[in-house]
Amino acid sequence: MNITPAACLSELSERGLIPADQHAVYLAGSLVRGWGNATSDLDVYIVTGGPWQGEATATAKVSVAPGTVPIKAFYVGDRRWDVEYWSEGQVDELRKSLSWEAFEATPSGSDLTTTEILFVDRLANCEPVTGTEWIRQRRRQFGESAVRAIVASQSLYELDTFTEDAVGMLASGDADSAVLAARLAFSYAVDALLASHGELEIQGKWRARRMRAVLPPELSFDEYWDMETMRSFDRRAPRELTRLFPQLWGTAKAAERWIAKTPQRLI
Repeated sequence: MNITPAACLSELSERGLIPADQHAVYLAGSLVRGWGNATSDLDVYIVTGGPWQGEATATAKVSVAPGTVPIKAFYVGDRRWDVEYWSEGQVDELRKSLSWEAFEATPSGSDLTTTEILFVDRLANCEPVTGTEWIRQRRRQFGESAVRAIVASQSLYELDTFTEDAVGMLASGDADSAVLAARLAFSYAVDALLASHGELEIQGKWRARRMRAVLPPELSFDEYWDMETMRSFDRRAPRELTRLFPQLWGTAKAAERWIAKTPQRLI
């Protein structure tokens, strides 16, 4: 089928998947951003007044009550659709947890789940089906929140962990493990930098796409790709790995500087 808002609304309505108390329905994910392919899923979000009462195929973990959001999955032709149901109350609670006050109290944002990060990121890049005004208002609210700083801080926390691991492994002679740890550290550094520029999507498979979407001045795409693929690394000389660290720290520092200057006073 042709994936248009009108066609999606018709398909969902025929399946009885749009509750009477819906506030908004929108399409999101790789297909909407132009990144998808023939096997990509279609991600659909439906926001309701109260908890959805239908039969779920799966649930996704969130930090807001009651701790999960239901997902209804099905196929339309060869395309899988994943319909994720959020209640208005969950969206309100998520917004409060992403306030600048909450960030200053817990900078690492350790309770924020992948599902919640994707919810905010996809809302900013969605195609409305219904509830255009609701979507516009929520985009503004989340855009003014601390979500970018929280996601960047989470990545920087992981960066610190893997950098320490890489240094220790290299010192102990475990060069192969050090290479893998440093490679992961670099990924987190890039994710932190991209979050500071508003790209919150944290699935590694889209990191190159996100880099091309942002083209951050702090790190060129060629520099990024060289390290992402480690194409210049000679495994016969593992201590060359240390040349990665200045670039890694430089990338991380750019994200840290953005976080330091961003809180409420800039809104």
